[in-house]
Amino acid sequence: MKVQVFAQKEWAKTTQAWWYAWHGQPIHERLLSNFGVAVLSDSGAPLAFAYIYPAAGSELAWLGFIVRDPFASALTAGRALKLLISAAETAAKRLGYPILYAATDSPAIKKLLNKRGYQLGSQVQEYFKELP
Repeated sequence: MKVQVFAQKEWAKTTQAWWYAWHGQPIHERLLSNFGVAVLSDSGAPLAFAYIYPAAGSELAWLGFIVRDPFASALTAGRALKLLISAAETAAKRLGYPILYAATDSPAIKKLLNKRGYQLGSQVQEYFKELP
């Protein structure tokens, strides 16, 4: 497996398809950051994505829309997610953001974040609104 740090929305269509497969609801491309991390197979096929959203004026970045190939085996998916989170942490630190915030409803991602030392902040629901 290999890591690709990206600075454009080259993986948006795949992310949208996988998000829909996992959550049954669409995600608009405008919600996706231009910056993120992809994990690819050795042959270059995408396995997992996460998007990084730096918070202006702070040392915090949001790690959002973490998603993996819904058709990958459990073993491949687990390895890809571990590499994805590690690579996202490295990318955020290189950008000057030593704190990452992540939100997920995936039991596998929750378990991985806990193993990597993330702390549960609160039981929060997320709300989005497009401003006119």
